[in-house]
Amino acid sequence: MHRIQSATGAYRAAWCVSTVQYEDLHVLGSTYANRTAGVYYYLDYARSHGHVVAKPLPGDVVAYLIGNGHMGRVVNVHKDGTFDAVEGNHMDGCFLVPRNPRWVPCRFVRRPEYR
Repeated sequence: MHRIQSATGAYRAAWCVSTVQYEDLHVLGSTYANRTAGVYYYLDYARSHGHVVAKPLPGDVVAYLIGNGHMGRVVNVHKDGTFDAVEGNHMDGCFLVPRNPRWVPCRFVRRPEYR
């Protein structure tokens, strides 16, 4: 977990966003949204840069709008609109989680490098 949180420097924070930032750092070579570990800041940054998309593709980030927020990365999108996401800090681990956007409010972010 310490290695994942090194992507943001937020060693005492929830680590779902740090997981996404760590993935981007190692795949794309850079983090996003000023290295934030905050879901809502990440999403606000994405909105202000025009990176929020209506429908997800594999590789997009998903921000869940519940409580303090939660975040993951979409890996599969199904014809019925459901998707699977890898989520750090889910049940104290990194797991592949099936999600239905009709049951939990969420937004999708696509970094320009993935377009």
